[in-house]
Amino acid sequence: MIFSGETPGPHSMYMYIGADVLVDGSKVVAILNMDCVERSRETKSFMESNEKEGKVVDVSGGEPKAVVVTADEVYLCPVSVGTLRKRISGTFDSRGDE
Repeated sequence: MIFSGETPGPHSMYMYIGADVLVDGSKVVAILNMDCVERSRETKSFMESNEKEGKVVDVSGGEPKAVVVTADEVYLCPVSVGTLRKRISGTFDSRGDE
């Protein structure tokens, strides 16, 4: 499993993104559809830049459906955007008012 480098706090929530990988829900910046990523020049450039920096982590098994952008890494995921959206919504909804 992959966790962020920081020690989780008492209210940290993690989102399962497939292949036994969890990411810190508080560090998720964006969740993108892979089809949109492949069609956009800007997102292609973003992905290439992160690939060169060694920040892209492929947990998709070769068939990515979504890209999860965190503060530290970019994950290629086998899980659909809709499913990830539900998971991240559950992560933030379960925190309550902090």
